[in-house]
Amino acid sequence: VDPRVITYVAARMERSPAEAVALVDLMDRLALSAGTAVTRRVAAEALRQRRVLRGEGMDGLEEEAGDE
Repeated sequence: VDPRVITYVAARMERSPAEAVALVDLMDRLALSAGTAVTRRVAAEALRQRRVLRGEGMDGLEEEAGDE
């Protein structure tokens, strides 16, 4: 995974070990299903899905979903 993707996720994720594990798992599954590496687009989608699951708003993630 590109270090820029890690920085992107770390700046936007909920700070807990459980959330880190859940995000890594979801990003891996999303990338595998798309047949791609974990990109910024995959990371943004994983963050969006996790926020929806927690009942939180998307707060600007729509604009951030572009690839590197």
